[in-house]
Amino acid sequence: MACITLQVPLKYRHYARYYMSLKVKAIEEEALRLPSHERAQLAERLIHSLDEEDPEAEKLWIEEAERRYQAYKEGKVKAKSADLVFKEARSKFK
Repeated sequence: MACITLQVPLKYRHYARYYMSLKVKAIEEEALRLPSHERAQLAERLIHSLDEEDPEAEKLWIEEAERRYQAYKEGKVKAKSADLVFKEARSKFK
């Protein structure tokens, strides 16, 4: 399917946003009429569509992980147990 991008003049952009919100609202209303298992499938596909792979980002994350592991092995950083990390994180949200 081809994707068409329209350039809307600045003075008309509020109409484009209004139209888009109406379109999204209509899709939402129709989706909510689906049986729960179909809504779950749709939600999974929509979420998956947001997770497009980016090879450059993946490469950078691997390099970062390797850098952090090397710093740990060299004693430049101290490790914390997962239990402690999660306990500290939970305490910040209370």
